[in-house]
Amino acid sequence: MICHNAKYDSAVIENALSRCGLAPLKNEIEDTFKIAKRMLKGETSLKLNALADYLKLPHTPTHRALQDSLVTAELYLKLKELKND
Repeated sequence: MICHNAKYDSAVIENALSRCGLAPLKNEIEDTFKIAKRMLKGETSLKLNALADYLKLPHTPTHRALQDSLVTAELYLKLKELKND
């Protein structure tokens, strides 16, 4: 699972699963916030919208699930690309 600020996202998901009587996820989690913090040391803001602007990603975060998911996926792929350069 890829998240931006995985601590928050995983807590929300785990809470929803628990309320539904379902078992916790066992997925590996990649956190684009932590990856960006490690890779973009000079960047002053690691918010999703700031990183999307800085890296000129095609989508803009809107605090809506679908749009933010697209931006998070693009951010993950861009950071992976930068790491390999």
